[in-house]
Amino acid sequence: MSKKKDGKTKIDGEQETGAQNGTAPQEKHGTMENLRYWLKALYRESPGFVWLYLAGIGATIGISLLGVYMPSVLVEDITKGKSVESILEDLAILGGGLVCLYLLNNWLEHTKTIYGSWLGQKQALQTAKSSLETSYDNIERADFPEEFWQMVNRHMWDMEYTTRFLGAFASCATAIIGMALYTGMLSGLSVWILLPVIAGTALNYAVGIRCNKWDAANRSKWMILDYKMVYLSRSTSTYEASKDVHLYWMPPWLRKKFNQELKQRLHYTVRQQGNYFFSAAVNGFSQMAWEGAAYLYLIYLVCQGRLDAAGFVLYFGLVTGFASWCGSIVQGMRQLHEKASYVEEHRRFFAKLRRGREQEKETLALKEGHIPEITFVHVTFQYEGAEKPVIRDFNLTLRPGENVALVGLNGAGKTTFIKLLWYLLYYMNPPCRLPL
Repeated sequence: MSKKKDGKTKIDGEQETGAQNGTAPQEKHGTMENLRYWLKALYRESPGFVWLYLAGIGATIGISLLGVYMPSVLVEDITKGKSVESILEDLAILGGGLVCLYLLNNWLEHTKTIYGSWLGQKQALQTAKSSLETSYDNIERADFPEEFWQMVNRHMWDMEYTTRFLGAFASCATAIIGMALYTGMLSGLSVWILLPVIAGTALNYAVGIRCNKWDAANRSKWMILDYKMVYLSRSTSTYEASKDVHLYWMPPWLRKKFNQELKQRLHYTVRQQGNYFFSAAVNGFSQMAWEGAAYLYLIYLVCQGRLDAAGFVLYFGLVTGFASWCGSIVQGMRQLHEKASYVEEHRRFFAKLRRGREQEKETLALKEGHIPEITFVHVTFQYEGAEKPVIRDFNLTLRPGENVALVGLNGAGKTTFIKLLWYLLYYMNPPCRLPL
């Protein structure tokens, strides 16, 4: 494309064969970098939404601590022979605080769901807007529809980038803080009681990360198969397509094609479920081992007279809570690893949109208020993969103030002509609007 003298803009087209899609190698970001990037993006988008999850961390830890502390206090009151009034007073104080924290936590969860749904819809609209503002070459990429709808679904329906992302972050942060508190409380009894729990947690985390990496490496493959099966099932069930399907006797072919895609999809499903079963089995056996060792140690201390009934109830709750926090850390880290892979896909998608626009943009210097003539000179255009050009040796001059009607049969190239015209006008600086 070149600029013509006397304010005329010309497309010289000996042979244009489609556009480059800008698929240069992209930088891969690390897990922690993606998590920091998206957390900052969410905070810039809506600080209040992030603070709801931070408040939920405090409420969850408070519920756990009161749930562990209250039974030991009641047991201690009973063993010391305190009056019923004193026992009821302690129960009212601790139980009332626990009820208040539960109510606060329920309100936070309800508010987070509503707020996350609104924010997800807003981000889905931003995704659609960015896609509309990119070049036609990006939109016409073969993988663009799958990538676009994947982004929209994750924002609007799955809420992977809002509620579930911050939920995984808050769950992991809560577990880390809770484990640190419980570690300090249990260290007064014995440090050795923590070692089996930590070892089992590390094993579960390693197995979980291995499963997540396999999911991230193969997710795009089975999603493509899902889209194909949905398309094939709709092709055989819609009223609009039924005429062609039966006219050309396509049901056997469509059924065979669907079964082929289903067979491939089942391969990934079986492997994925096998990974989940293996991870759950490792988690169950390790949890049984570490909790059994801890409980046997507590029973041993009671038999030796080094721990009374109230202490046993307290440390029993602490061991259970510590194991629960360790399991939550493993689960939270697995979820964060998964969400980081989603953020990576999000960043790559938007990088393609920006890179395509920047690489294909050509700045034409125009005087302010000046509307040039648009001239097509011997333009031939052929879509990539097409057998013949849509437009061949096309000539046209559009002058300011003219009224032009564009008519033609289906497939004559009317839409292609508008795309070429839009491409020319959009990439002028400033953008040109021609009153045709």
